[in-house]
Amino acid sequence: MGPYSLAEAQRLVANGTFLATEWAWHEGLPNWIPLNRVSGFAPTSPAASSALPPVPIPAAPPPTPMTPLQRPPLVWIISIFYILNTLFVLMNVAALSLSTSDASPFRQMQEHHFAFGTVFSFTLLLVNVALNLGGAIFLLLLRRQALYFFIISLGINALAMTGQFGLFITYHISIWSWLSIAFAWAVKIASILCIWRLCQKGVLR
Repeated sequence: MGPYSLAEAQRLVANGTFLATEWAWHEGLPNWIPLNRVSGFAPTSPAASSALPPVPIPAAPPPTPMTPLQRPPLVWIISIFYILNTLFVLMNVAALSLSTSDASPFRQMQEHHFAFGTVFSFTLLLVNVALNLGGAIFLLLLRRQALYFFIISLGINALAMTGQFGLFITYHISIWSWLSIAFAWAVKIASILCIWRLCQKGVLR
């Protein structure tokens, strides 16, 4: 059949008269080849033109915020620990500052404590307490800012220890005081590692 021009062949394939696999030949070809292998042949099939447009894939819905009961146990443990620790420190500072009776054990503790500390150390203490409380609140809100608060708090602890290490030796503080300091450092470092892990898992945003 034929001969047909390339445009006619494309039209005949498009309307279903011919198949794209029909054999074809033109000058310059050594052998017959399928029509769809002829240079410049690009028919528009009826099936392709009548095909439905692709259905768009809906975007993934934003993650649903966790309810309080869905928060990991570590979030509750670390947050409650530092909230209670903040209240404990503030209550002790208030008790030492407001105690006025010379016979009161709080008064004796107050004299020793203020002789041991400095204005700078008390300032660092209050800043550290504020950072711990802020970190606990951000952790309850599942915000990664909690990690930054606790890291800064650890740095302030290191700064305070550097300035007071000589005083610790001079006043010969008890082994229990050393153990409490070591415990506080261990808890702070473990908390930072746990919070960092929660950030890696995407729990904290």
